[in-house]
Amino acid sequence: QASLVTAGKAPAEGFTQEEFLTASGLAGVHFSYTGKSSKSDTPDVRSHHFITRNMRGRCVSISYITSPEVESAAVLEAIRKTLRVE
Repeated sequence: QASLVTAGKAPAEGFTQEEFLTASGLAGVHFSYTGKSSKSDTPDVRSHHFITRNMRGRCVSISYITSPEVESAAVLEAIRKTLRVE
């Protein structure tokens, strides 16, 4: 987070972090931020990372990257509710 802010790739206030629980009881953390791609001077990328542990206890991160203009709350909720790891 600090390196993205320092490099001017994301504003400090553009980061969010929240815990989530899937329908099957899998707990995790959803980390997201709005940033700038290498092709833009303004924020044009929305990055989501769903972090949890698999059955062996290893960290697993699932990433979803989209444009802020087309970001879908329904897609994010579907990931939160149905995410499964083995």
